[in-house]
Amino acid sequence: MKNIIPLVLILLTTIASCQQKKSNSSSTIKKTSAMINVIIQPVLEMGKSQVFEIRFNQKPDIGSFKMINPDGLTLTNGIAEEHIHKQETGYSLYDYAMPTHLGTIEIPAVSIKVKGKEYISQPFSITVVDTIQSGDKNAVKMVWVPNRDVYQVKDTIVLTLYEFSKFSNVQHEVPSTIQTPDNNISIKSKKNTITITKHVEIDDLTGIDNLQKYLDNKFEILDAGPIFFGEKVIEKLDSSMYIKTPICNIYLLAKEKGNYEFPQSLFEYTIFKSNTDYFSRFEHNEDDSHSIANNGSFKLKITSNKLNIKIE
Repeated sequence: MKNIIPLVLILLTTIASCQQKKSNSSSTIKKTSAMINVIIQPVLEMGKSQVFEIRFNQKPDIGSFKMINPDGLTLTNGIAEEHIHKQETGYSLYDYAMPTHLGTIEIPAVSIKVKGKEYISQPFSITVVDTIQSGDKNAVKMVWVPNRDVYQVKDTIVLTLYEFSKFSNVQHEVPSTIQTPDNNISIKSKKNTITITKHVEIDDLTGIDNLQKYLDNKFEILDAGPIFFGEKVIEKLDSSMYIKTPICNIYLLAKEKGNYEFPQSLFEYTIFKSNTDYFSRFEHNEDDSHSIANNGSFKLKITSNKLNIKIE
């Protein structure tokens, strides 16, 4: 019987997944969990707004938050401690930024204290241009990363799919040839039995056609699911700055020793170059209703890296 992965069932088990730093080949893996992450699109268009966010893993001590307003960005609400609010995981200061000049803008360090201990983020820079060209084939990259280089047969294999995006506002879906139709199903696993209407199979989750069949022959599937509230970070990949976001996890046990090459993921992306472009797609009608158009976006098909793992 197919393993069906319900969105609601795996929500709590995937939120706490570990975050990892890696190269494009997935060969170098280092766990990271920064107390502070400043997130903004690496390249902005002049005259168009973009999301500006600071995320904290824990609540800052009262009166400890410090950051200089970036020179060259106008923020809607401004940077102030009273704007920090609780999220599903951690805390966040969320705002919209408008660039005021072309060229390089320095994003200064953020400092906070948590239970009296000081934490300081790394400063970085972004770039403002007149126009961002549509259709950059490297606008998004999908990278599978294992939690270790070599496994023993008894080891739990954790595979994480990361999205590296040059844009803050992107939407992805699997091609229609992979999507599973919605219907009422009964889900049985080692932990739960539940009946739901909306479901997603592991092929839908990963963007890999016939992954279920491939895994059933070689592995036991312990768990799988999307990562709804994963830690976003700004990270360099192949000499370019990206917003790195974890997409999903798969937990496996190998049935026997060997070298395994996994099929590649395929996703269809809709990419918005700015927050302004994203909202331009909502067109107001005479009857006060709204229509959704594709204004301000471009589309790409993104294929992931090839993942190889070794079981000794």
